[in-house]
Amino acid sequence: MFEATLSEPYELVKPTQPNAKAIPSLDPKSRVLIERVKTFFEELKRRLGNECRRTIFNSPGKLTALACGVHEATVYRVAKTQAGMVHRPIPRTKHVERNPRQRRRDALQKYGDQWGSVVRHFIHDKLRAERHVTVEDAWKELGEIHEGFRMSQTEFRDETTMD
Repeated sequence: MFEATLSEPYELVKPTQPNAKAIPSLDPKSRVLIERVKTFFEELKRRLGNECRRTIFNSPGKLTALACGVHEATVYRVAKTQAGMVHRPIPRTKHVERNPRQRRRDALQKYGDQWGSVVRHFIHDKLRAERHVTVEDAWKELGEIHEGFRMSQTEFRDETTMD
């Protein structure tokens, strides 16, 4: 669940010992999630009572480490819950507003010059042949003509309209 992917860079935590390895840091969402999972297993242990003795349910920290795929020391470092404490909300990622120029640049990076030239030539030919062309009709027709055309209607609109 919290394993490092090969595609995304991670901010490494500097080791405190000379022989220690740098480790990927956990983002705020992961920290809160670990806290909540540990709280859940602590409540489960409390409800099971003596029935959980000599089982893994007697150790909420170990159980959380197994469930989340992190080391047990990470669980105890991250999830410092106190009795009667209300859980923290999961942090939300910020929604970044992009202007049309940024959206157009993103679409160009995503689809490359290949589809940019195809769309441009298609639009120029369409405008020469007809006077009134809607973005929706052009998008549908382009999708019918080219089987590999996977551009969404919003990206197509951003690509073809001016500021």
